[in-house]
Amino acid sequence: MLFTRARSAPYRPVVRSSCLALIVLAGCVKADDPELFRPDPMLLNDYTLSLPTRGSSGGLEYEIIQGFAVFEGDILLGTVNADGNLKSTIRSRGLARSDFFGRWPDGIVPYTPPTRNSAIQQEKIAQAIEHWMENTSITFVERTEENADQYPNFLRFDSTNSCASFVGMQGGEQSIMVSDACSMGSVVHEIGHALGLFHEHTRPDRDNFAQIEWDEIVDGKEINFNILTAGVENVGPYDYGSIMHYGEYFFSATGKRTIIVPDGVSVGQRDGLSANDAESIDLMYATDLALLQPTANTTDAGLEIGVSIANQGSLGAHELELAVSIADDAQWQGISRDSGWECATIGVDLRCTRATMSEQTESRFTLLVNTDSGSSDTLSMNLTSRTVDINPGNNVLNDDLSSSPDPAQRTNSEPEPEPASNPMPFMPTVAAANSGGAASEDGASAGSDNGVILSLALAALAWRRRRPLSGFPA
Repeated sequence: MLFTRARSAPYRPVVRSSCLALIVLAGCVKADDPELFRPDPMLLNDYTLSLPTRGSSGGLEYEIIQGFAVFEGDILLGTVNADGNLKSTIRSRGLARSDFFGRWPDGIVPYTPPTRNSAIQQEKIAQAIEHWMENTSITFVERTEENADQYPNFLRFDSTNSCASFVGMQGGEQSIMVSDACSMGSVVHEIGHALGLFHEHTRPDRDNFAQIEWDEIVDGKEINFNILTAGVENVGPYDYGSIMHYGEYFFSATGKRTIIVPDGVSVGQRDGLSANDAESIDLMYATDLALLQPTANTTDAGLEIGVSIANQGSLGAHELELAVSIADDAQWQGISRDSGWECATIGVDLRCTRATMSEQTESRFTLLVNTDSGSSDTLSMNLTSRTVDINPGNNVLNDDLSSSPDPAQRTNSEPEPEPASNPMPFMPTVAAANSGGAASEDGASAGSDNGVILSLALAALAWRRRRPLSGFPA
């Protein structure tokens, strides 16, 4: 698998549709034919009939079908000009997706609701999106008029005669072509391309695991079996069970196998993601969050805790949660204004959440708590995210939270903690100097000086005047 393998995210259940298990039990749904870009009268242009049938760019050969450069049957490279050349020069980042530029920011994939697709297509698209979200760290978000500015890059599911897609994020509006003939598994397959996956059988070490019968392939379709070597990542074992793998008889001209695999092995399933498919995507979109050493200062208002969280990775993260505990008598008072985090108490513990955190940034903010028995020595923190973290070892401080299970350790049978009914109050914004390294996203400092202490004390008095402490969520 190109862009393979990561450990499964600890919060995520075992991939329920994994054919690695289903093959042993009952076999998987197998595709009889490959996903293809097919001619469509709606896509004709003035020079379609005069175009050559093949072209090449960046050392890659492609078919030319109705003005599109089509790679490996269902991968769209872009449109061509009247000479059959791609209008945009192919670069490694536009094909191999071993870089970060073809990834969807923060692992969030916006898409326009497929309201113009047939009912059959809408059902399969919904099932495919749900399948990806259930089995990977990727999140799909409907793009609306209200959030359009937030999501300038997005997918559009076009109703056509084809099952086809571009590879990785292209920028702007991007098509995935579907038809009523596309199975749910084929839509999962095309979304896999849009996320950045190529076909499993084209990985550089393919010949060690499968044999191509070139004489059995339909004339002109041999390019669909060429190995990719430039700009691809090849991690982990070859995955016969991948939903991105061709079937044994794809593009057969004689009815005989075009791909020979070991006896007892099955390829070409379209039932759902294999475990390695899911782990490959999780690794592609993984990041490196870090919980830096906090500060603790006693003030007249209470104990002021300076928190610093860095995203040291090359990709953003989403659905972050910080769990904080300090003592059984803790009464959490507030968080710095405009911190980017939303916090609420659960028992005597604190849970803070954040929607996203960009790559190479740092978030610094201040918490205020009243406690007679707590101190910096009893402070515990645990940082998690939906995005897989390649180094979770630096996300924990004194891992002994006093109540509420760690979100990373919850199973499907354990309910999420009830959220507090009201958000925590804000403390005044504290100007902070950048300490170097990752850029700071927030305006709150993790440290304190006398001015900060005075501001917090005055703020605490103001909170007491506005609402009683017992009014905070518990």
